[in-house]
Amino acid sequence: MLPATPANWYPERHWRLAQAGIIPTSTNAVVAGSHRTWARPEAADLAKLYALLAPNYGALIESYLTAQDVAKAKA
Repeated sequence: MLPATPANWYPERHWRLAQAGIIPTSTNAVVAGSHRTWARPEAADLAKLYALLAPNYGALIESYLTAQDVAKAKA
């Protein structure tokens, strides 16, 4: 087994978790699995959580909301 270094720490730990019967996943996968759909009353709060976890996703949400505001203003 390789010593844990920044270059190989993830594969080694991933292997050890899998050997223990654990299915490694990401924070994003856990959050997505827990809310299942955006058609919920707390969707705005979940979007804020996503924006904290993934700033690029936060930028996407901001862009989408801006586009919605523009479309509503034209209607």
